[in-house]
Amino acid sequence: MYYNPSFVLLDLLRITLAFAMYYYITRLETIKCLKQPSWKPTFIKFYSVVMIILVVLSTLSPIPDTVDVQAVITAITVPLSVTLIYAVYTYVRELEKEFKDCNLSQNIKLVHEFLKLYSLLAIIGIVFILLMGLSVLLSFVKFPKYLSLQQELTNELRKLQDKKGKK
Repeated sequence: MYYNPSFVLLDLLRITLAFAMYYYITRLETIKCLKQPSWKPTFIKFYSVVMIILVVLSTLSPIPDTVDVQAVITAITVPLSVTLIYAVYTYVRELEKEFKDCNLSQNIKLVHEFLKLYSLLAIIGIVFILLMGLSVLLSFVKFPKYLSLQQELTNELRKLQDKKGKK
């Protein structure tokens, strides 16, 4: 069986990211000065474990290439991934204030900075995708103002082409 190298790389990145989030949350749970009840660390930890299991299972036994299975997996993972990005983005920034009072290891600080950067880039990516989707959607809508502008430009272009053709 042939494996596409890009899929292998993506799976390795997903496992690494999930492990980093799991490591971060479990280490923060052992630190006494950071106790703050919230659903976010529980969700991040749960998501990380589920993603590690899904990636390992999909590597050992490839997911059937049927539209139904892929649609179900996508329908489940996309909303959970968006929720994860929100949870990581807000939770990591909430902890910034509490970090000043705690004695943290260098590993936790590095993973914290990595997750801050990851969540920021993910938010930028989501905004970009939403703007592109909105742009595509608006390109199908025919607004009267823009239709008349398009007709004027088309008429002007035809006049210029006629003038060039007569010369």
